[in-house]
Order: sequence, then structure tokens, then C-alpha cells
Amino acid sequence: MKKTSAILLGTIFSLSSVQSFANTGNEGLTDQLKNSFAGQRETSKQEYRILQKSTTDNASNNANSASANNVNVNDIKQNISERGRTAVDNRTESVRQQAKNANDRVEAAKQQGSTQLNNRAESVRQQTQNANGRIESAKQQSQNANNRVEAAKQQLQNANTKQPQSNSVDAWRKQSQSSQNSN
Repeated sequence: MKKTSAILLGTIFSLSSVQSFANTGNEGLTDQLKNSFAGQRETSKQEYRILQKSTTDNASNNANSASANNVNVNDIKQNISERGRTAVDNRTESVRQQAKNANDRVEAAKQQGSTQLNNRAESVRQQTQNANGRIESAKQQSQNANNRVEAAKQQLQNANTKQPQSNSVDAWRKQSQSSQNSN
């Protein structure tokens, strides 16, 4: 059984180990196998510890990296959110300003329209007053003309009914001419 085991395990050892086994016998093989297994076990333990540490370090690094990435993602989200809010605020302010400008233009147009309307009304009132003044002046001139005609008629009638003396005819003519010049 020991020989069979040695043959099976011989594939693990180097050629020098097999040669040593042939020289030392079964007892030497057992000690050699024990030492070899112990060395391999220790090597395996060390390799396991190294692998375990490497795995732990990798996991820790991955966790730290994921945490950092998460912070970056949160920063990016916050940055996008802030930019979005800023853009909305800017657009809202722009629309508000445009609405105010439109209201100002409407108010200015109303004011301008009211001023122009008042100016036109005042102009029409003044023109009407001027026209009334001209009509009144024309009436007065017509009355004056009628008065002159009436005075001339009266003078003519007086002349027809009264025979003036030769020396008073000149005086009557002067008076009549003077009366016409004054009118």
C-alpha cells in the first residue's frame, strides 16, 4: 500500500525525490512525504493568505472606488439639477421681463393715444371757437352795412322831402360823405 501510494505520489515530486526514496526505503519515504506535504501545506497556506489578502484588498479598493463613483454620480446629479434650476429661473425671468416690456408698450400706446385724442379734441374746439368768432364778426359787419344802408336811405328820404337851400346843400353833402367814411 505504501509502495502504491509512493508511486501515485511520485508524479508530484521531482526525479531526485524518487531517487532518494529508492535509496532510503519505505521509512525514509514516509518521512520525506511528511516533510514534503508539510512544506506544500505551508506553501499553500501562505499562498492562500496572499490570495485572501489580495482579494480583500481588491474588494476594499472596489468598494472605495464604487463609493467615490457614487459621490461623483451624486455631484453630477446635483450639478445637473442646479443647472436645470438656473436655466428655468433664467427663462422665467426672461418671460417676466418680456411681459413687463409688452405691458409698458401697451401703456405707452394708451398714453400716446389719449394725448393725441385730447390734442385733436382741443384743436377741434379751437377751430370751432375761431369759426364762431368769424361768424360773429361777419354778423357784425353785416349789421354795420345794414345800418349804413339804412342811414343812406334815411338821408335820401330827408333830401327828397326837404328842399335844402343852396348854401346848405354843400353842408349836407359833406355830412353825408363824412358819415359814409366813418362807416
